Amino acid sequence: MTVSDKNGAIASWKISSARGGYRTPTGTYTPHYTSRMHYSKQYHFSPMPYSVFFNEGVAVHGTGDLRNLGRPASHGCVRSHPKNAKVFYDLVQKHGMQMTRVTVSGKPPYSPAVADGPRRRRYAQPAYQPFNGFFGYQQAYQPKVKKAKKKQYGGSYNTW
Repeated sequence: MTVSDKNGAIASWKISSARGGYRTPTGTYTPHYTSRMHYSKQYHFSPMPYSVFFNEGVAVHGTGDLRNLGRPASHGCVRSHPKNAKVFYDLVQKHGMQMTRVTVSGKPPYSPAVADGPRRRRYAQPAYQPFNGFFGYQQAYQPKVKKAKKKQYGGSYNTW
């Protein structure tokens, strides 16, 4: 991402655009909304610090996923390092949204389908035991509850 003013380029930094199955819209836009700390209603209230919205729900914003900067990783937004997003956000606040143009162009670089980062922790799965329970998985422990015998008319107990 390159940030420019009337005198030329001010800064340049790595960003993440849309990953496979999503798209970052290309073209030139005027921002229509800014938020110092926005939470995505569409994607599990994900934090989007220093958001500058330029095409409906698509924004330039900071991310906590720093290891994926420089390759496609988003649902369509332009992600950047939070410090860089703050610089851009502050410039938009200083110059105003009407004086700001966001131009999105080019194609993202190839990104492998499998993440090359550290392996994620796997959580314990239920114990598999063939011919036991539903599809071989043990059912959750449920203690047996003893039913209290109810008195029948006249004081005798029902024995069945």
